[in-house]
Amino acid sequence: MLREPLPDDARERCTRLVGKGDYLLFVGTAEPRKGLDTLLDALAGPALKGQSLVVVGPRGWGGVDVRQDAQARGIEDLVTVTGRVDDADLAALYAGASLVVMPSRAEGFGLPVLEAMTLGVPVVTSDDPAMREVGEGATQIFPVGDASALAAAIVRVLNDAGLRAQMIEAGRTRAQEFNWLDSARALWGLYARLAQ
Repeated sequence: MLREPLPDDARERCTRLVGKGDYLLFVGTAEPRKGLDTLLDALAGPALKGQSLVVVGPRGWGGVDVRQDAQARGIEDLVTVTGRVDDADLAALYAGASLVVMPSRAEGFGLPVLEAMTLGVPVVTSDDPAMREVGEGATQIFPVGDASALAAAIVRVLNDAGLRAQMIEAGRTRAQEFNWLDSARALWGLYARLAQ
């Protein structure tokens, strides 16, 4: 989870990092399992014409170069890659996003989904099991690797104010179910049972 609350200067931080305007947000390491190719394909299609994307996080294994991949699709002007940012900037970027998109092929947990929901940002995710579990009905889900379905889900969330409001409320409720103290107690209890 984010270690810092939303900073008072969140709007100024967003402007400094990505300029003004609406944007989709992806948070994670740029590597093949994250599905950034699917997201870029969706962004390059006609359904999302002109939609901006901000990609936050370091490069990982597999040679994924988001800038180069965006350029190959002719959408380099729509994609901003920030690299790694501090927690205050990350919170600001979450809060300024129209929605968070996590198109992963394989996830261990899906922390960005939880962070976005905590800050009241709607989330679109792949139907990867970890993403479904974390979102548990509070997110819009699309089939892994399906760029057309991803684009349709994004358009649906961006254009339906009622759905957005419902997702924000459901996301905040779901995020409250994740508590580090409760997690630590559960883990401690598991170790105690295993030790017997």
